[in-house]
Amino acid sequence: GDLQQQTLEQTLGTMLSAWRATQVRFPAPAERQSIQLAHQGVVLEDWIDQLWQSADPADATQPQAWLSLEPGKLLKNSKKPLARPDKLLTPWIRSLAVSASGCRAQGVVVGRDGVLEISPMAQDEAITTLQMLLDVWQQGMNHPLPLPPKTALAWLANPDKPATLT
Repeated sequence: GDLQQQTLEQTLGTMLSAWRATQVRFPAPAERQSIQLAHQGVVLEDWIDQLWQSADPADATQPQAWLSLEPGKLLKNSKKPLARPDKLLTPWIRSLAVSASGCRAQGVVVGRDGVLEISPMAQDEAITTLQMLLDVWQQGMNHPLPLPPKTALAWLANPDKPATLT
């Protein structure tokens, strides 16, 4: 039990330090952004909140970021640190929504084993990608999609061999 407690304290301590360092980079709250997107009869409406900026909130030129704390591991176990694709789905969709709203904010995701920074994309590209995702969502509402997300990602990584879940 003591060894488990030490391991947990070390992991959480490292994660908390990374989270605090991120909050120091973006200490001031920024105004939340509205997103409204209508496509093929589907309406996406929401608020993008938890936006932060780096210094004076009155200075609109300061970079903004949305912050996320992920309790799990973000990286694959390999010699070269690589992000786990299944852990990127939610941050990617959030990044699309933020960019589609017209806000130029980077994403910062803090996990147990690393920090991922997601650059904002162009608003037009984000809107086009969200529209494609809404099309896929609408297809999934009419009939089952062919593969669950983790299996699809495994297949995309190596389409020549059958997907195996790890």
